Amino acid sequence: MDDIGTAEWLVGTIRAEMVRNRLTYAHLVELLRQIGIEENERNLRNKVKRGTFSAAFYVQCLVALGVTSLRLDDPKLVGKTPLAPLEERVTREPRDDRSLDEMVADARRILDEAEDS
Repeated sequence: MDDIGTAEWLVGTIRAEMVRNRLTYAHLVELLRQIGIEENERNLRNKVKRGTFSAAFYVQCLVALGVTSLRLDDPKLVGKTPLAPLEERVTREPRDDRSLDEMVADARRILDEAEDS
C-alpha cells in the first residue's frame, strides 16, 4: 500500500467508526475532549478529510471512538491501491437490521452532508 492508499485507509477507518456509531464531527470533538484532546470541529473535519494527522492522533481518535481492535491483515485491503470501495471494506456485522447497502448509502449521505456544512 502506498502513502496515498495508507492515508485513505486511515481516514476510512475513522469515518467508518463515526458512521457505525452515528457520530458527527461535533460528537468526535466531544469524545476527544473527554480523553484530554482539545480539537475544534473545523480543524478535525479538515484533518480527517485530508488525512493529515499523526499516528498518535489516529490512535487517540480510535480510543475516543471506543475501538478496541484493528485488523491490519484484512485480505480485502492488503496490496490494493487505491483501496477497495467501502462496500468491500466493511467487515463487521451491522449493529442494526439495515442491509449493508443501506448502511453504506446512509454513511455516504451523512459524510456528504457533513462536508457541505
